Amino acid sequence: HGPFSEADFAALPETHWTLLVTDVEKYLPELRTLIEPFRFIPDWRIDDLMISYAADGGSVGPHTDEYDVFLLQLDGEREWRIGGLARDTEHLPDIDLKILKHFEPEQVWRVKPGDLLYLPPGVAHYGIGRGPCLTASVGFRSPSHREILQAWCERLILDIPEAARLEDPDLALQENPGEISAAASEQFQRIIQARLAQSPLAFKRWLGEFLTEPHPILDETEEPTLDEPAFHRALSAAGTRIERLPGSRIHWQRCGDEWILSVNGESWQIPEELGEAVKRLASQFSLRADALPTNPRAGGLLWRLYLARAITLVEV
Repeated sequence: HGPFSEADFAALPETHWTLLVTDVEKYLPELRTLIEPFRFIPDWRIDDLMISYAADGGSVGPHTDEYDVFLLQLDGEREWRIGGLARDTEHLPDIDLKILKHFEPEQVWRVKPGDLLYLPPGVAHYGIGRGPCLTASVGFRSPSHREILQAWCERLILDIPEAARLEDPDLALQENPGEISAAASEQFQRIIQARLAQSPLAFKRWLGEFLTEPHPILDETEEPTLDEPAFHRALSAAGTRIERLPGSRIHWQRCGDEWILSVNGESWQIPEELGEAVKRLASQFSLRADALPTNPRAGGLLWRLYLARAITLVEV
């Protein structure tokens, strides 16, 4: 794991090593263009752009991933040995990647710049640099059922008053004090069912917050420096562009007549008149400010997005 110094690289051999750099598009936003062709898949499923460099013979070894991935060859050539589904295969212990103990390739591909390889989750693969090479990897989020339920239950717990406790004023006498009666079991079940029952609006708000949890890079972003009047002056200046900050997420949902905008772990209900503006803001990383409505409600929404460190203004 980095960071690495120039001395670290100078000490490496000429062959048989590789370097993986994750979240590249968050640090170099201009490389979002490599992700753009894959946005036929919803943004909430896209995780990051990884760039891997391999010297001749360089590889991380045969492994599997728990998510979909597109591998785009940028420079040089890489040999890909592809196996079958290997989710239940033994892995080497104490390594971040799921390196396989045993691997039998079923196909071999030698890819050149511009070639694209898609790998479903769990498919064993083994990439080897054939000369120095550079590969872009677009990875997709695939939260486990455990993660989803844990996040949902944690949210529910926060909404339960601390004073809410089990009450049993109708507790009946029972012959054996060691028995957990059917009535007691039903009471516990009613409590759980009542707490799990949420309105569609409440669930969608939570879902938006869960899927827009911001990347830690936002913690490195400067706090907003403009006050509200200065922000609106900059917004109305000729040529101003609205830029999505790296690491921020903006998604929207409909719930009946309601619009829900979710931004960096928060959800807001938005008036119908701002629906088209919300769609544009969620679908574009950069757009002209004058492409959006200029009414006070739209300006207020953009100010709120600025304070949430979702957008910034760039004078052109």
